[in-house]
Formats: sequence, structure tokens, C-alpha cells
Amino acid sequence: MTLKKVAQVAAILSVSVPLAASAWSAVAYVRLRGREVQRERYQRFFEVMDNLGKPAGSVASKMGAVYEPRKFPEYADVIVRLFDQVDVDGQSAPMLKAEMSLTADFLRRKARS
Repeated sequence: MTLKKVAQVAAILSVSVPLAASAWSAVAYVRLRGREVQRERYQRFFEVMDNLGKPAGSVASKMGAVYEPRKFPEYADVIVRLFDQVDVDGQSAPMLKAEMSLTADFLRRKARS
């Protein structure tokens, strides 16, 4: 191998190795960020469901909490089962139960499409 060839290989490696390292770093960052987003979505979903289970809170707050699970189609199975089987008490129970049925129906339709 001549000195000129060695210099060419060294030049190519001096450019390609940092580019490959940068690309790998970008892939690792995107994967990490994806896991963080999934964890944040799960935490948000859990907060919404926790709000539904609390006895305190306004009717408007509860209605919003019943509507919010539509944004979490990845949990449709558990949401539909819960909303189909839950017993709701209080004077706003018919309104909340109707909204639960609408949300469950929405998630069923979304799962089919």
C-alpha cells in the first residue's frame, strides 16, 4: 500500500467514523425519547383514570375525565371493559354513564378502523 493510499483511507475514515457515531447517537436519542413519551402517556392515562376514581370533584371535571380516555386508544381494551362494567353513583350518574358509553363506543369504532 502506498503512502498516498494510506492517506486516502485515513481521510475517508476521519470523515465516516464521526458521521457513523453521530448517526448512532441520533438513533439512540430517538429511541430514548420514544420511551420517555410512552412513559409520559402512561402517567397521563393513569392520572385521568385516577381522577375518575376519586369521589370528590365537579361534574364537569368528571365529564372531562370520562372523555379524555379517547386520546389513549392503546388502552382501549381496559377502558371499554371498565366503562361497560363500572357502577356510577350520585345524581350525575346517568350523565356520566352516558358519556362512558359514548367513549367506549368511540374506542370500539376506532379499534375496528
